[in-house]
Amino acid sequence: MSSAEELSALARKYRKLQALRLEHERTGRVAEKEALRALASEFPGALRELDRMPLDEIERRALALEKAIEGAPVEPWMQWLVAYHGLLRAAFFVKAEWAKGIEGEEELAKRASAHARIEVGIAFVRKLAQPSRGRPSRIALDEVAQRFGQLVENIENVLLLKRQDAKKKEDAKFF
Repeated sequence: MSSAEELSALARKYRKLQALRLEHERTGRVAEKEALRALASEFPGALRELDRMPLDEIERRALALEKAIEGAPVEPWMQWLVAYHGLLRAAFFVKAEWAKGIEGEEELAKRASAHARIEVGIAFVRKLAQPSRGRPSRIALDEVAQRFGQLVENIENVLLLKRQDAKKKEDAKFF
């Protein structure tokens, strides 16, 4: 189960996405690179949401998270999203460590877990090392699906809104 702190962070993320989108609609300007970089660092994958997610869905998620913080049931997608962001942080940490020449699967898994605040094992690190496994986001989605006993398509459809109609996609375009 996700903690109140994790849910609060997600609610804050969606309120930030909402503010960025509304500012863009009002002014036509894209947010400062540093603000976007900070958002992506804390919540890897959030820029995809900013770019593609309809504003009404951003608002709906923020409200649902705020209600969960106040005691409403935690919805499965909330737990999936906490795990997805954590796993992406871990994946990017591992990739950065490799770029520095640091190796050792067991040690990397331990350090990535501490860095990302989510437990990852050697198998996760090994998947990242195999280019045939795909991008870190795909590996993270696969891992979320496995951890929660879901089909990866279900996770992807809910978290990334893969089944949007063309109108919603166009409405959401940010970059």
